[in-house]
Amino acid sequence: MSDSLERGDVVLITLPSHQPKGYEQEGKRPAIVVGILDGELRYPVVLVVPLTTQTGKWAEANPLFILKLQRD
Repeated sequence: MSDSLERGDVVLITLPSHQPKGYEQEGKRPAIVVGILDGELRYPVVLVVPLTTQTGKWAEANPLFILKLQRD
């Protein structure tokens, strides 16, 4: 799995639904790969951050700063 993905890649993931319903993201959405664990693992692990297009009071109170990463 780590051979085909790199940190910073954007992937399409499916998040499960939750019971009871809350504010958690669910369904299909894009996500950014932020970590890929290497070494001897029983199961492959990829850490992602799901993205959203929702705006509102929370988004206005917590501005997002984007840092452009340069790849070697």
